[in-house]
Amino acid sequence: NPLHPYSKALVSYSPTISKEEKMRYTITGEVVTPINPPPGCRFASRCPMARRECTEREPELRYVGKDRLVACHFV
Repeated sequence: NPLHPYSKALVSYSPTISKEEKMRYTITGEVVTPINPPPGCRFASRCPMARRECTEREPELRYVGKDRLVACHFV
């Protein structure tokens, strides 16, 4: 049950044995270099929910459940 929009997209393409069609999330945009990443969220250029805030400020890692963490401004 991914919460981050980029994670949702990745998981939507995982193989399944179910015959039901599942919703696929498209990933577009450029992959960010890990050597010298731009400011903000590293997934902003590929995230369908990204807004200006995502490119300016890195989201803080926060608890969204007992043992669950997520770093996204909009989760």
